[in-house]
Amino acid sequence: MTTGKRSSGRDRTSGGTGLTPMQERAVALLVSGKGMQETATELGVDWGTLYNWQRSIPFQAEYNRLRGELKGVVLGGLFDLHKQALETLRRCLESENEALAFKTASRIIDPVASVRVGETDVRKLLESECRAKANDDMLEDIIEGHTVRYESELKRYGIVP
Repeated sequence: MTTGKRSSGRDRTSGGTGLTPMQERAVALLVSGKGMQETATELGVDWGTLYNWQRSIPFQAEYNRLRGELKGVVLGGLFDLHKQALETLRRCLESENEALAFKTASRIIDPVASVRVGETDVRKLLESECRAKANDDMLEDIIEGHTVRYESELKRYGIVP
């Protein structure tokens, strides 16, 4: 039976990420390079819903985790190409058109190596958010080992403390 109510994306969490399958799909689409509007349209959700998901700590952690995996794959591919890149750089030193060859090699290597991957641990992101919001009571609970509120926040995202 349907209620006619739109899903908030928090109906069922899966796989210990604290995200629903639809939210996990949104993360995968965004990491693959799709834009916000394109992702929202493909998932059949409002752009604002996707924006709200993107602001959640579990979403950020999964996005960062997948982005780190992608960076690893790309870097692995670059390592496979390193001999060719080094050969190009070597030819650069001997070529009459050094600038073109050097710029080509640099533009392949530099951007991927500089990709920043954020925190992937939901617990660490939650602690950072507590600090950023100056939520001293909750942070104090974490620091002092009184984890009741901290654990309830983790449970809210479907993560076992």
